[in-house]
Amino acid sequence: MQKLIRSWLGILAMIAGQGISSVAAQPATACHVNQELLLHCHFDDGTKQVGLCLSGETIIYRFGSDLALPELELERDFEGSTFGPRIAATGTVFESVTLMNGNTSYEISTSSRRRIDRKAVTTGSITITLPNGTTQQLSCDPGSVTPPDPFQGIGKLTLLTDGSHLDPLSRCLRFLSESTGPEVCIGTIRDVEIADGTCDPNQDVTACWRTENAYWNELVKEAFEDAVLRLEGNYDATVGPKLEASQASWLVSQELDCAIEGRRPFAADGGTGECHAGYAAARLSFISSVVLFAEFEG
Repeated sequence: MQKLIRSWLGILAMIAGQGISSVAAQPATACHVNQELLLHCHFDDGTKQVGLCLSGETIIYRFGSDLALPELELERDFEGSTFGPRIAATGTVFESVTLMNGNTSYEISTSSRRRIDRKAVTTGSITITLPNGTTQQLSCDPGSVTPPDPFQGIGKLTLLTDGSHLDPLSRCLRFLSESTGPEVCIGTIRDVEIADGTCDPNQDVTACWRTENAYWNELVKEAFEDAVLRLEGNYDATVGPKLEASQASWLVSQELDCAIEGRRPFAADGGTGECHAGYAAARLSFISSVVLFAEFEG
């Protein structure tokens, strides 16, 4: 999930300390008339700013000290861009869009807690990946990201496609209501693979869960890593280490328990695959509750 926009020459100029002057970040002027604001923020104490706008099916990116005279301006078709929405189990919303400028990719992203509250801090960044794989990341100045809710900014791009560009599991999780747990999404990738013939449960009862279980495992891994970072500096310094020990134990118990519970002759693959997915979904909810409680307490 990386790549979007900032002039490489502009980056080099800043590194060299050339031509830096203070600018007033003005979200209202980031986009032209009849363009919708997806994201605006400034960098380096307001010396540079970025505006990401939508006009019909065209995404417009502007970067520079003065967005009326941008150092770099890109216009890319909606269909030619890549989107990276994700809601971590900890409640973190991450929205990004990636544009290409020749062989260089640029990602502009924003993230925040799913429930915007007094403690929520919306962050934004631009990540540039050069053809040789070298990356440069620029972080928005704290408090400068507009709009503060990612769903109301870059997240609108996903809504415009109804998530049709996402894999089935990501799409299901993306559009969950806040009162619904991830368990309702179990089987989404498996069902699609059976329907399109990617796997045949009559030939191999385990194949139809392999791809989905890999997705669930990656979601748990991301949620756990996100949780550990969020628990750093918590008033109770023992919460993070306890969660790490709990995670190690959970990985073992998932394997052992599913080896027993999976012995159901009339279920797909004996029930082992479904057991693994169910364990993972429940773990996502558990990790979320740990982080939310810890953040509420301290």
